[in-house]
Amino acid sequence: MNAQQAQILLEKINALWRSMHATPGQISAIERDLMLSYIRQLYDIFLAGQLAAPQLASRPMSQAPPPPPVVRPEAAKPTPEAPPPTAPQPEPAPPPSAPVQVIAPPPKAQPTPPPAPKSAPPTPKATGQLESLFSIKPSGELSDKLSRQPIADLTKAFAINDRLLYINELFGKDSNAFVENVRLLNSMSDFAEAKNHLIQLAQQHHWLDEERVESAQTFIQLVQRRFLK
Repeated sequence: MNAQQAQILLEKINALWRSMHATPGQISAIERDLMLSYIRQLYDIFLAGQLAAPQLASRPMSQAPPPPPVVRPEAAKPTPEAPPPTAPQPEPAPPPSAPVQVIAPPPKAQPTPPPAPKSAPPTPKATGQLESLFSIKPSGELSDKLSRQPIADLTKAFAINDRLLYINELFGKDSNAFVENVRLLNSMSDFAEAKNHLIQLAQQHHWLDEERVESAQTFIQLVQRRFLK
C-alpha cells in the first residue's frame, strides 16, 4: 500500500471539505467532482493494498498439550471456635466544646487579562517592499487583458483550485480567515481602503516570502478587478 500517496489524498480531502464547509449550501459541480475523484483514488489505493496482502501459510495442527496434573485438595482443618462476644462498654460522653467561628477567606482579586497584542505599523522600508506586490506590469497579451475585466462579486471569483492555493499559501491554511477577509474586501468602497487591509494581511502572513510572492500578486490582482469600473 502506498502510504505516502494515501496521506496526500487524505490531506486534499480534508482541505476540500473545510472549503466546502465554509460556504454551506454552495457546493459547485467542480467541488463535488473533485471530492469524488479523491475518494476513488483513495479507495483504489486501499483496494490494491488489500489484494497485495500476503496470505497466511497453513500450519500443521500442533498436538494437544498434556492435561494439567490433578491437585488433590488437602483435608479441611478444623476452624477454631471464636470466643464468645463480650458486651460493649458504653463510651463516655465527650465534654461540650465551644462553638467554632468560621472565618471566610477574603475574596481573591481577579487577574487582569493582558491587552490584546497589536500589530506594529510597517516601517518605511517594509512599506516599500510591500508596494512591490501591487506593481504588476501589463503584458499586452489577450489573457492579460481578459484578467483585467471588472469583477462584480469577489466572493464568487475564485475557482476551487485557486481557493485552496490561497488558503494554504496566503492565509496559513485557515479557510475561515480566507472567507472572512474576502467578504470584508468585497464590501469596501474603493481600492485604497482595500489596499490598506491587503498590506496588513501581507505583513501578518509574510507574503513577501519568495514562495508566496507570485500567489500574493495574483490574489491582489483579483481584488483590484473588484474596484474596476
